[in-house]
Amino acid sequence: MINEPNRLTHASNNISNDDTRLESSSSSSRVVNAEKFRVQLNVAGFNPETIKTKVEDQKVIIEAKQEDHQPDGDYNIREIRKTYELPEHADSNHLTSYVTPNHMLVIEVPIRNPEIEHRLVQTKKKNQNLTQFGQYRDPLFDYVGFLEGSNFQPRIIDKGNNQKQLELSIEMKHHRPQEIKV
Repeated sequence: MINEPNRLTHASNNISNDDTRLESSSSSSRVVNAEKFRVQLNVAGFNPETIKTKVEDQKVIIEAKQEDHQPDGDYNIREIRKTYELPEHADSNHLTSYVTPNHMLVIEVPIRNPEIEHRLVQTKKKNQNLTQFGQYRDPLFDYVGFLEGSNFQPRIIDKGNNQKQLELSIEMKHHRPQEIKV
């Protein structure tokens, strides 16, 4: 699988988050959470068209080469190759990559959690009629379809001091703001 970052059109001005980052030198970082594996790599000085991203043997491989030739015959060649091991259950068929305005290559690979998916299927089988949420629910909104078609991922976060917090993440990119009610 080869992805050319400049051809993917993802609007993202805010790529930072509060997840734990594993920093490495050369201005790149990796993030692993329950939803996706993310790599950020500074590609300043490279034309986005020269950046190639591919997956081989559960590894993401990034390659880029930039050649700048001067009229007087001088030239400058920059080349980079970075390899990142994908975590277990990474769905490399859904890899996305893009270059941000501040020259960061962002690669994201969703991580499928078979245990959570199995529990969701079991819950769905047990409870075919999902109870509608709250007294102020929108009667026209398809709650079941929304949850079935989303990447709904509940997580329990250890906050320290023997405290836990429930975190619910729901992908909202396919919904208009007026459709979202909390």
